[in-house]
Amino acid sequence: MASPEEPEGGILASQDTRDSRLVEREKRAAVERYWREKAGSMTPVEVHAKLLELVNDEARAVLALRRARDAETDAFIGYKKARVLAYAREDCPRPSRGGVTVGERDAWVERVTFDEWEVLRRAEGATENATDYVKQVDRTSTKVQTIARLVEQAYNMAGRTNR
Repeated sequence: MASPEEPEGGILASQDTRDSRLVEREKRAAVERYWREKAGSMTPVEVHAKLLELVNDEARAVLALRRARDAETDAFIGYKKARVLAYAREDCPRPSRGGVTVGERDAWVERVTFDEWEVLRRAEGATENATDYVKQVDRTSTKVQTIARLVEQAYNMAGRTNR
């Protein structure tokens, strides 16, 4: 079994996490670009509809964040339990003068609990992604609110309202 410092698939595993974060950022940037381009031709009704959509998106994003935090907590508990059980195992090396060192025992525990540690790290990454998405939806909502005010002013100045 690989150690926590050099997991099986090591660089690839961390690369997968980076790749998924990059894909998420690119998706968010594309959505933001789309709405910036569309803002120039939006009517007050369209802006209102977008705001309602964003309220729903934000509610779903907060729910996803709550679920991600719950999964992270479960993963943390699982990791801690696995460590405690690993230290209690019969085959766990026992440090002794002239024998196994504490560092060697701890390295053994890290090796046997690597899968639980990996689950925890992935859960932490999912929580970070969910947090980022909540923030992005909030920023987009703020921008659309600004657009709403500008569109309403433009329609009022033109002497027509479309509500």
